[in-house]
Amino acid sequence: MFIHNFKYALKTLFRDRMLIFWTFAFPIILGTFFNMAFSNIENSEKLDIIDIAIVDNEEFENSEVWKKSFETLSEEENEDRLFHTQYVTEEEAKQLLRKW
Repeated sequence: MFIHNFKYALKTLFRDRMLIFWTFAFPIILGTFFNMAFSNIENSEKLDIIDIAIVDNEEFENSEVWKKSFETLSEEENEDRLFHTQYVTEEEAKQLLRKW
């Protein structure tokens, strides 16, 4: 029974040209366009290292969570490094902001 239905479904498929296109050609064309559009997406979206300055005051010294987080994100050996960190006083931080 399956072979009988399969045979007639194939006959119906090959008689209708639009059905052939939507069944076979469209998925191949769509897959090709998706491959061209998204094949190099990870390489073009690489983040640059961000320069930051942290005011090294008493509040920062007492906050172990912030210190450890910035140390981890600023390690030079880490290939996923996000920050280039410099520790400055409040006056130096204001001068750096004026330069920007």
